[in-house]
Amino acid sequence: MSLIHGSTGIIYFAHQFKPKFIEAGLLADVEMTQAVKEINRQILKLAPILNSPTVYRRDAVTTDGSDEILVSPLALMVKVYGETAYIFSVNVEDKPLKMKLTIEGIPSGYIAEVYGENRSITPESSTIEDNFTGLEVHIYRLTGKRRDNG
Repeated sequence: MSLIHGSTGIIYFAHQFKPKFIEAGLLADVEMTQAVKEINRQILKLAPILNSPTVYRRDAVTTDGSDEILVSPLALMVKVYGETAYIFSVNVEDKPLKMKLTIEGIPSGYIAEVYGENRSITPESSTIEDNFTGLEVHIYRLTGKRRDNG
């Protein structure tokens, strides 16, 4: 969520105050240490893409053209690395969400591989539909694979 909103780095707050003070509490908790290692591994692997120019970013607040501000629970960031487009998306609320995202210019039949999830989505009429649990992140890699030629 932080990276999608424009962060260029992450700082971890390591202290634990309760039930007792541990200055390096984050590192004393095996589960948290493993989670931080996984986050760092994923960011390092995605670094070339994350450091490429942002083509599009939409924070959670949008307008519908009127004076009314609509709050959308989905934040997006699009990057192009080489000839591949990546869509970073996050549900910023702690409740389920169904995304329906239309991206102009995607030829019919292209595939959106979902990074790290061993699944893909074939956009219909340039629209990707997917489900998010609360605060869930999905990263889509748009490939040139087509249904008709694999």
